[in-house]
Amino acid sequence: MPIETLDVEELAKIIKETKITVYRQVASEVLPPPIRIGRKMFWLKTTIENFLNEKSQVVKIPKHESPSKLKARHNAAMQKLSKDHGITVKPQPHKQ
Repeated sequence: MPIETLDVEELAKIIKETKITVYRQVASEVLPPPIRIGRKMFWLKTTIENFLNEKSQVVKIPKHESPSKLKARHNAAMQKLSKDHGITVKPQPHKQ
């Protein structure tokens, strides 16, 4: 069975970013380290799939979300944790 790899262009399409962003995220260690062959970079497809699955479990916050919406999202996440794990969490009050 052949090992499936992804090059920079394929990875950029998967994560919906530019190739330049992929290079920057590799340099800042946001993405998993690539396999380097000469000047080219490759990733095992399974490594990227695992990385994206782990990443999708993290709550993503839009860059330009208002503080009140952010707090409401936080409170909803805390209530879900309370319900799922039987933890008592006091919601943060909204400031108007």
